[in-house]
Amino acid sequence: MADSVDSIIDAKVRLGVAKEIAVLKQRIPYLRACISTKQAMEVTNYSDSATFLKKFTTDPEVIQLGLFKKEPNGYHWLNPEWSQWYHDVYMKRGG
Repeated sequence: MADSVDSIIDAKVRLGVAKEIAVLKQRIPYLRACISTKQAMEVTNYSDSATFLKKFTTDPEVIQLGLFKKEPNGYHWLNPEWSQWYHDVYMKRGG
């Protein structure tokens, strides 16, 4: 009897957690696997998308690591890999 009660509670908790994560993913785009160019620009404090795209879509290391994907609706930047690379490599490089 105790096992069945525990399994029911466990299933309800998992369902509740899954629902909360789904809500957070809608509200907080940084929990997604990719972020948009606009969101990547926020991370880097760039205000001009043309300059941002020219700088980062032509960077050999960014291309080699595959940190972005060209999609029909714009560029998508891998998350958190893109932000981590920007912080750890690009900023130390003297961007």
